[in-house]
Amino acid sequence: MHSNFIKHIIVSVFLLQFGLSGWSKQTETIEISSRKIPILDQLPTKAIHRIFQDTDGYIWYGTFDGLCRYDGYDIKTFRSDTQRPNLLEDNYITYITEDHNKQIWFGTFKGVYILNTNYILEYTKVGNNDLIVGYK
Repeated sequence: MHSNFIKHIIVSVFLLQFGLSGWSKQTETIEISSRKIPILDQLPTKAIHRIFQDTDGYIWYGTFDGLCRYDGYDIKTFRSDTQRPNLLEDNYITYITEDHNKQIWFGTFKGVYILNTNYILEYTKVGNNDLIVGYK
């Protein structure tokens, strides 16, 4: 009787380990690779909050100190600073996307901005429909 009990336990463990595994949800292994951002020292800060690649291949970085565009060679930064103090109401970039006209839209805590293909910055405050041209 004792040997039947042990056999029953062994068979149960075997079935649970191998027999029921076909019924359980199969998981896929996804390989994730990461690389160091080579232009990190060219950004206004090393804290990147958003990364977006547009349809032309530019990489856009949203930091708490402005929006940065990387063309594969250089960084162009859009932010308020001593040279353009009123360009943005807030330099903390919270969102980046592109519309069907290839205009880059980005958000901050104080508004939504549109950067069109001519690199004219238009400012729209959340809840307000007035557009103000701020940079050309």
